[in-house]
Amino acid sequence: MQAAVNSRLGHYTKTPFLASAISFCLGSLFLLIALYLTGDHIGFDLSVFQNKPWWLWTAGITGAFSLTVNVLVFPKLGSIQTALLPIVGQIIMGLTIDQFGLFNAPVSQIKLIKVVGVLFVIAGMLLTVLFGSKNKRSQITTKSKYAWQFLAILSGLVFGMQIAINGQAGIAMGSPVKVTLLAFVVGSFLLIGISRLTGTPIRERLKDVKIGLKTDRWILLGGIFGA
Repeated sequence: MQAAVNSRLGHYTKTPFLASAISFCLGSLFLLIALYLTGDHIGFDLSVFQNKPWWLWTAGITGAFSLTVNVLVFPKLGSIQTALLPIVGQIIMGLTIDQFGLFNAPVSQIKLIKVVGVLFVIAGMLLTVLFGSKNKRSQITTKSKYAWQFLAILSGLVFGMQIAINGQAGIAMGSPVKVTLLAFVVGSFLLIGISRLTGTPIRERLKDVKIGLKTDRWILLGGIFGA
């Protein structure tokens, strides 16, 4: 649902980067309200990241990448593939992290029964993708379609990394909500910066979004779903 909402938002922003930036900003606002309602203080003690692995700082970057890819992929592949292909990537990355103990995760050796189960799950999802798009008229070439599908799986791989990274950052900060907020804030600044560097007329596009809200009142819900 988040991918569909953000893709529609991208229709008005004319760029996936600004659509993702708006989503991240609104998600940050939602998380700030959540912190306030739970009575937790909003301040960040970034000193907890001292002497910690450098990759703890990449949570916002990985999240921004995955969300932007979803906005790009949705109009090319449709809702079924946009939802399922990233899950394939997440499963592969999850198995890799467990097998090798990446990102300080506890090692969990892959057993045959787990591999068989995962293969069945992936096969089921791929069959759903194939039969779900079999009768649809594609507007893109086969090679281009494969490229978009690979990008969707890659976003799942990156998102799988983000889950592990956020988990370790949550332990360091003692608050999973704060870690998510920090990732959203970093992602917001990153995507706004990219939007400016790519020459996006942000004010004009925000006016277009405001006009779009008159007919599509739900286009700003993507950030809340993501948070």
